[in-house]
Amino acid sequence: MELERLLPVARFRATSFGVVNAGAPCGVEAPDIDYAIIYSVVRGPIWFEGGGLSETLNSGDVLFLPHGDRHRLASSSDVAPLAPLMELLRRKPGNFIFNHGGAGAPIQFIAGGSIWEDAAKTTISRLLPEALILRKEQIPETGHIADVTGMVVKEGLSPRTQSGIIVNELFNILLFEILNSLLSAHAAFSGFPKNSTSGKITRALLLIHNSSPCEWTSTSLAERVGLSRSVFSKKFKLETGVSPGAYIKRLRMQRAANLLEHPHVSIADAAEHAGYASIPSFSQAFKLEFGASPHAWRISIR
Repeated sequence: MELERLLPVARFRATSFGVVNAGAPCGVEAPDIDYAIIYSVVRGPIWFEGGGLSETLNSGDVLFLPHGDRHRLASSSDVAPLAPLMELLRRKPGNFIFNHGGAGAPIQFIAGGSIWEDAAKTTISRLLPEALILRKEQIPETGHIADVTGMVVKEGLSPRTQSGIIVNELFNILLFEILNSLLSAHAAFSGFPKNSTSGKITRALLLIHNSSPCEWTSTSLAERVGLSRSVFSKKFKLETGVSPGAYIKRLRMQRAANLLEHPHVSIADAAEHAGYASIPSFSQAFKLEFGASPHAWRISIR
């Protein structure tokens, strides 16, 4: 896969950072900015909207905005933005701690705006979607995201003369860990191609895997990566061995199967997550994919 081949050049040249201590209600908004942005949530939850996503982030989750797209963060979705993020992070030299919001439930996250190295911006950056969310449970046990986040917080609390240089290197580690975890998650899905050579198809795959596959069609994916529908479908099948529609359906079924591993998740919940309005139609599609009904499959894995 092209993304894996380009990992060695994935680097930031400089990073501005802050540790945000907030309390509900709180809300900030950020405009489009020519930086890559990383948020690592120390204490959540916090709601995020941007890059085509609207999600709640919990403790241990990481949010990556490779292109610095406009976005909002708030204690909940019904809280209007209370402050421009750039104003919040405007600081006196040597001050990296920022307080914001009310006296409600505490929230803490680190925020960093990083400038891509030229080689990374012209190669790996162009493959990435507008927003990537890495959930705590997706992070390999061998990863270092929690450790690095803790080091950034410590640097913010006790800054040194060279804190800017130190934190930039820490954010480079975060960048590698995010991309490596992303690749690991994709590798667990048998349909994800190991040797994708097309940047546009790689970008389409990342878009599908980083959001609900129910959101995508061949037409919308083709438009997003700048290809005609026919050319996109042909290139996609060449890379993956299946049509975009078949790939998306397979991923929907795989995610539903993963949910059914948890006893508290009902078949109706799994069906809804996979984009099916009725349990019979979901059960039929599930059986075609796995050779067993959702109920029989759940029993077989116990």
